[in-house]
Amino acid sequence: MVLLWVGIDPKTPADREKLGVGLQRLIAADAALAVRTDHDGTTKVGADTQERLEVALHRLAREFGVEARITGLEIAYKETLTRAAFGECKYARQSGGRGQYGHVRIEVRPGAASSGFVFDNAIVGGAIPAEFIEPIAEGLREACSRGVLAGYPIEDVYVRLYDGSYHDVDSSADAFKIAGAVAFADAAKKAQPVLLEPIMQVLLIVPDEHESRAEAILSARRGVLVSARSSSDWTSVWAAIPLSETFGLEADLSQRTEGRGLCHLRFMHYAPAALADDDGDRDTPVREPKHPRTPPLILRASVPEPPPDFE
Repeated sequence: MVLLWVGIDPKTPADREKLGVGLQRLIAADAALAVRTDHDGTTKVGADTQERLEVALHRLAREFGVEARITGLEIAYKETLTRAAFGECKYARQSGGRGQYGHVRIEVRPGAASSGFVFDNAIVGGAIPAEFIEPIAEGLREACSRGVLAGYPIEDVYVRLYDGSYHDVDSSADAFKIAGAVAFADAAKKAQPVLLEPIMQVLLIVPDEHESRAEAILSARRGVLVSARSSSDWTSVWAAIPLSETFGLEADLSQRTEGRGLCHLRFMHYAPAALADDDGDRDTPVREPKHPRTPPLILRASVPEPPPDFE
């Protein structure tokens, strides 16, 4: 699962070619890596940990000779819907010559866990010709991938296309694709969308005398303490903590425990995000997620192997 993305900006066209070859080989060798191209053309590499990203970047430079500027670390937030809602778009344009016409009505609702995007064509009676159904589905998928809150993909959504209309002359695949995308945005905004952030399970192992410091570190980072157990002068503290709050955690722990604290992290689940207090626009409920505590860097942190009972 991709939890982090980092941008790669090749210095020259030759570096861009080498980057493409290098990424193909790295992904073939490591299924945990992913690549995407943003709308502005930026190439981004994703992985589940900073360490895996760092290894990939070093291999691109060392083995494939790629010279590039690394743009920042980005958390893989998601969006989800919390209720059912209806959306509609009648896309009609006339600019001299042939016009454009597409009209769709849809219902959206939260899908089953891990179901992804589910499209249900419930059109009956020829309200929309069959050749326009797939363009509509394509527009819906693209709108779903862009989200409606902060540009993050919407997870696990069911979409039912139940009605619409067409024009014998002006209707086209492009018009219905646009209508599908706009109708999805209309419905999703009504479906009370929320932002989701990755939550990590963290285990801190510290000397008994530093237990309170370990708990204070976690609490200050929005960590929810789960349990603490002491054995042989060492205390193990378990907690759930947002991924955005883990940057610099190991360095902070080391400093406050005189270098004697150990930190282990692993992914747990996604949960509704704690949002910034004020994004400067009080006329909309949209709020950007909190930024990582540290600058967007690939950290060189060596994490010891977790103990056998780290479950």
